[in-house]
Amino acid sequence: MSGKYGEGEAVAVIKTAIDHPNPAVRDFVALRLVNHPHPRTGTKYIAYPMMNLSVAVDDHLLGMTHVIRGKDHLNNTFRQEYIYNYFGWDKPVFYHYGLVNITDSVLKTSVIKQSIKEGLYSGWDDVRTGTVRAMKRRGIKPEAIRRYWIESGIKPIDIQFSWDNLFAMNRDIIDADANRYFFVQDPVKYNIEGIDSIIGKAPLHPNYPERGYREYAVRGSNTIFISYEDSKMFADMGKIRLKDLCNIDFGEHVKYSGSDASILKEGFKAVQWVGEASTRAKILMPDGTTLDGLVENSILEERGDIVQFERIGFAKIESNDKNSFVAIFAHR
Repeated sequence: MSGKYGEGEAVAVIKTAIDHPNPAVRDFVALRLVNHPHPRTGTKYIAYPMMNLSVAVDDHLLGMTHVIRGKDHLNNTFRQEYIYNYFGWDKPVFYHYGLVNITDSVLKTSVIKQSIKEGLYSGWDDVRTGTVRAMKRRGIKPEAIRRYWIESGIKPIDIQFSWDNLFAMNRDIIDADANRYFFVQDPVKYNIEGIDSIIGKAPLHPNYPERGYREYAVRGSNTIFISYEDSKMFADMGKIRLKDLCNIDFGEHVKYSGSDASILKEGFKAVQWVGEASTRAKILMPDGTTLDGLVENSILEERGDIVQFERIGFAKIESNDKNSFVAIFAHR
């Protein structure tokens, strides 16, 4: 280039056919003029290649045998084939896949970046987004993501991403290692009368009893907490079972009602509970809400990072501390 033309005054095109049936392919731009210093070459050049020219040359020089791209790039493939033909190069195999529609998640990086800047998101791992960092923070394993895409395959048609399928695959991976614990949301306090102390235990994992048990001892005032929602059910039904512990009757004073689990066959419900030996806890949810409640103290001895809160779902422990217990909800 002699420098006769200024920026925006001329372009170099790839000659195709002005009457090509696809207007997007007709004499497309190969080089444009940019009158601005390049970060590496300064002002040495003013003509720079457009994407189709640079990609075709790069792929040839790198020896690419297969090019896999979205079907929205189909016109770019048609354009680049002209470049391969003009130079007499062997063309790679071009494979085009359909659009993957991922619902119920924020994925657009410009939106996430701006939201972080404005303080709406805590960072790239904010659980309200669908980033890989956010999925890692929630306890979604790389093996589950890999399996999902292998089973989905590369198809030329548009597909709908299924979070439920991904969660099912992740559940297969984490279930065996996730010990079970009780979490009581919005706790309501009760003191059980009619017995001096109550002893109970529950396996850390129902399928692996050899892993050990959580042991319960409710003594003194026999104080327990159940969730606000379960408390309303307790008042309506008049009797409930504290899971893995005992049965209690509702009234002005809550009374011990034996430990026979057969009441479940009569239609009464078993509910999660914690005793006075419990820890304040938060579970961060993907929609940005927080579940506040109590968790049994035995979880403070947990050495794994993934647990299952019964009736709530799997969660990844982020802060396992008596003064600050925080978990990130993964899925049910």
